[in-house]
Amino acid sequence: MADYEPNIAPEHRPEPPLDEPVVLSDRQRKLGEIVAEAFINGEDVSGKALVEAAGYAKNSPPAVILSSKKAQEAISQALFSVDNAQEIVGEIMSNPDNDPTDRLKAADMVFKSYGSYAPEKKINLDVRMGAKVSPEMETVRLKYEEELRLQLSSGQVADKQK
Repeated sequence: MADYEPNIAPEHRPEPPLDEPVVLSDRQRKLGEIVAEAFINGEDVSGKALVEAAGYAKNSPPAVILSSKKAQEAISQALFSVDNAQEIVGEIMSNPDNDPTDRLKAADMVFKSYGSYAPEKKINLDVRMGAKVSPEMETVRLKYEEELRLQLSSGQVADKQK
């Protein structure tokens, strides 16, 4: 970030443009993990408590920090980890109260993620065949080819198709 005020805390500086990758600090990653854990466990924790637990100063504005692009990215990364996704899919798949369609879809996702399906087989064949044609047959082919050319150029074939 080229343009920023040196006296503004890093978490309050302007967000980078969208085309730049978001680089998270250790504190932002920790905040994401703490928020994700509270969410997964169904805990009702204040924003102030979450921000302080991540190591931010006690006077830091939790609403500003939690709504920043970097904090949102950190929370998304923590919530949508492979382990969490596998746990959720496992719960859906193994719960007999879930709709069978949902359970089958979850099982399908597991099979796909572990590569359990056989790979698709595609075969490209280039088959070339040769045939020996007698000189008489070659003469007949050339004769009919020439007749067809004449009919096409005169429009006779097109008229017959209408």
